[in-house]
Amino acid sequence: MASGSFVVKDSEYIKDLLNKTSKLYGVDMESYGVASAAKICLSPFYNVTWFVAKGVVDYADNKKKDNWHSYCAFASAKFLKIIINELLKRDNSYAWLENQRKAKIIRN
Repeated sequence: MASGSFVVKDSEYIKDLLNKTSKLYGVDMESYGVASAAKICLSPFYNVTWFVAKGVVDYADNKKKDNWHSYCAFASAKFLKIIINELLKRDNSYAWLENQRKAKIIRN
């Protein structure tokens, strides 16, 4: 996926990108904003980890419409919720095991 600071509605621009790489599957503007904000927040003492989940809505041409925006936003949010829940389950499991270990040390 390529990302940039502007909306692409020009199929010739897409053709130019495809001439540069055959591995391009999508172009996105919002991810660029997320990455830029994360980069601004970086410091030697603070690292920002970011993740973007996106649904495909259109073909970046002059036939661009908003018909699928609501569905893709829902699907992306649902996917992200599943990922976050899996991460929290892992973290909660680790915390539970750590508490069990500490409780065993105290009892002994």
